[in-house]
Amino acid sequence: MKKAYCGMNCECCVEFPRRCQGCNTTAGKPLWTSEFDDCVCPIYVCCVLKKQLSDCWECHETICAIKKKLEMPM
Repeated sequence: MKKAYCGMNCECCVEFPRRCQGCNTTAGKPLWTSEFDDCVCPIYVCCVLKKQLSDCWECHETICAIKKKLEMPM
């Protein structure tokens, strides 16, 4: 299973691997970010670039602004 930093299973995405190879391969710019003027996924920035974690759920900030905005379970 190829898991993204947000916890999503990339293999469940219809675009994987043909049009998108996932966060690791695209340096945080999966296919959907092309809709936002060369945006990097905020979860990738926080998790990988700032905190150097292997996934978002390793973070100890339970009231994280990103998790709240995306309405993800904590």
